[in-house]
Amino acid sequence: MRKNGVNRKLQEISGGVCAPRGFKANGVHCGISADFTKKDLAIVVADRRCPTAAVFSENSMQSAPAQISKKHLKNGLARAILINSGVANVFLPNGGWLTEKICRILASCSDIDVNDTLIASTGKVGEPLTLIPFENGIPNLVKGLSDLEEGSFFAAEGIATTDKTVKQLAFQFELGDFSCRIGAIFKGTTQVCPNMATTLAFLTTDVNISSEMLQKALSTVVRDTFNMIDADGVSSPNDTVCIMANGKAGNYKISNEDTEYAKFVYILREVMTELCKRIVKDGVCRTLVCKTQGAKSKQLARAIAKIR
Repeated sequence: MRKNGVNRKLQEISGGVCAPRGFKANGVHCGISADFTKKDLAIVVADRRCPTAAVFSENSMQSAPAQISKKHLKNGLARAILINSGVANVFLPNGGWLTEKICRILASCSDIDVNDTLIASTGKVGEPLTLIPFENGIPNLVKGLSDLEEGSFFAAEGIATTDKTVKQLAFQFELGDFSCRIGAIFKGTTQVCPNMATTLAFLTTDVNISSEMLQKALSTVVRDTFNMIDADGVSSPNDTVCIMANGKAGNYKISNEDTEYAKFVYILREVMTELCKRIVKDGVCRTLVCKTQGAKSKQLARAIAKIR
């Protein structure tokens, strides 16, 4: 099998997180939000456990969902991402217990192992959150899983808070002789309570890549994309960016930091840059883009760009 070339032109397609083969998604109203028309619980599921990478908030006070997700992801593998909106699981005295219980509810309604589940949360801070909405909503969430664009759209609705638009995106690109896809649902806003605005992005891809290289690629790209969004000078304890890669495209496996890895990083950076542009565009504040030249290092350039 010849190694991957890359067509650097991304073609936007429909489907969101369900565009890559082997992924399903859904979103439902479970009762966290007082608005019965608002979906407030979402899930993205791979048809098998697969390489998964995630980057969490830079805030020194990371939320319970972020901490539990990091623990579950120690082996670099996952199968599901469960997200609630409406009330944020942050600074709750029972936040860790609640997160673990939610994972067990999902496991009881599906064949998804507790340790293969990642959790994220967004919404109002300081309000109580109980297990009841999850007990009521997760069975319907699992039952309605779909690999169609509708499933992705429902999930995107389920993670939105004060966003003006429901955000999902998908692209197709070529690696060698193989057609690959990458999809995303995401949210982020500076419209209400800017000091706690949460940015979330959940990506899926059918690219064949090892867990180690996927994590390295995501960590590298986040530094130049999501970490450079500066709406209020702080990051939410719930900020999360995650990507699952099930390898169904059949391309030459990316398992080393070689030219094949560099091609994937290029694609991922293009996609995540587009996500960031759409997140910023959705805010009510005027957007400023800072370009730095002549810095002695990339790290210094990033710091200069964020000087207020």
